[in-house]
Amino acid sequence: MQLDPENSDSPVLAIHMDAFKALLSQQDELAVLVDLSLHQAYVERGEEPLNIANPAIGMLLAPKWYRSAEELKEAYDRLVARGFVQDFDEGEAYSVNPLAARVLSPNELSARFRMAWNSAKVRWNDAGGPRMPRVPEDMTV
Repeated sequence: MQLDPENSDSPVLAIHMDAFKALLSQQDELAVLVDLSLHQAYVERGEEPLNIANPAIGMLLAPKWYRSAEELKEAYDRLVARGFVQDFDEGEAYSVNPLAARVLSPNELSARFRMAWNSAKVRWNDAGGPRMPRVPEDMTV
């Protein structure tokens, strides 16, 4: 998912579908994996901060804000046990397995994938679902 859905050049958070399915019932582990992936991308990018404007990413990160340090440490340990994260320096440094999750530049995605993604976004936006009613412009109060 794009970090900023309104910007086509925004980096993309890619989580392997099997990893996502495995962690879907473990929201604290999923939040830690997303947080580590974003932090690792920030460190790799150097001077450039990540602009995160996607509310879905915020929803994935939300459980991390309500966990104690012990619960987060346990989530890190469970991610290491699953093989999604590598532990360096005995709990002081972590690295996300790039097969599980990573932040990609849009240039790393194939043109065919980006075309399919953009067409899916257009279909989603045009999908006549329930919308908020609009007040007519000529309506006076």
